[in-house]
Amino acid sequence: MCDDDDQYTNCNNAFNCGSSITNIKYPFWGENRKKYCGGVSSDPNMELTCEESVPKITINDAKYRIHDWNDIIQKLTIARDDYWSGICAVNVSGNPKNRTFDSTMFQRDGVVSSQVNLLYNCDTSIPNVVFSTTCRGNIEVVYTISDPRSVSL
Repeated sequence: MCDDDDQYTNCNNAFNCGSSITNIKYPFWGENRKKYCGGVSSDPNMELTCEESVPKITINDAKYRIHDWNDIIQKLTIARDDYWSGICAVNVSGNPKNRTFDSTMFQRDGVVSSQVNLLYNCDTSIPNVVFSTTCRGNIEVVYTISDPRSVSL
């Protein structure tokens, strides 16, 4: 690639949003980084946006805030945007959608992530409960963690 190649020049731009999240590049795209700069240009899950100086990524129709980015080890820390004000702030009366986060799309070098589950008003017994609370309106929220290495199918 040559220095005068527009795609090369465009992809050399980093995504920056706010004062703390800077220098995000491959495999992400968005804002000043064109789609072809991402790992898979047709993958909408790699698009980054900057909303009121808050960097966000939408994965499978769920919006996440980018909490931290470590450029050296390429580690992205995210949190569900709809839970940002707390787990009781979620509108459960509006029939909340189940969200499955496919962490394998971000796994590198065999690193295994744990699966976190937030369950609202469940009737069944829940294994591995880490945290339980009751929100306004007697809505019970249960927080569980499962290690994918220990799950047998």
